[in-house]
Amino acid sequence: MEAAYEDKKFTLSARTGPVPVKLLPRERAKKLERQGRREAEHLWQRYPKPVLKLLAENGWRAAKGLWPYVAVEKLRVHITAGGGDPYRAVLAYGRAGVLLEALGARFENADLYIRADLDGGPSAYEGRVRFRARMGNLIGAAVSFGTGFLRGYFLYRRE
Repeated sequence: MEAAYEDKKFTLSARTGPVPVKLLPRERAKKLERQGRREAEHLWQRYPKPVLKLLAENGWRAAKGLWPYVAVEKLRVHITAGGGDPYRAVLAYGRAGVLLEALGARFENADLYIRADLDGGPSAYEGRVRFRARMGNLIGAAVSFGTGFLRGYFLYRRE
């Protein structure tokens, strides 16, 4: 599987044997946006904060359970630290440096790059990870996430 965040867009694709399958972004949502029939809603606009918190907690729990079964093949993270003034850019550079140092200690063949934009430009992030996991482990993590989230969501709705 491969996940990437580039140009403010998140993509996810899977390869089963010789056949690649693009999972995100969904083409139907793009088609509706182009036709102007409906604005794309963001997740945080659609659901209240307790539901989003529940979503994040269950996602984190599922990811922690899946982590021992995932082999990361390639990791690339490029960060441009910026801000409204040079002081903020240097602070952002320091925070990004700590993150990249932690990633570098965990992954041996990672392509990590950081640069500072002291001219007042915004911070930019770009990343790509290619990993390998068995389909059964992914399905197990999805079921664990889904059942935990639905249980909490129904309890929230009952209140």
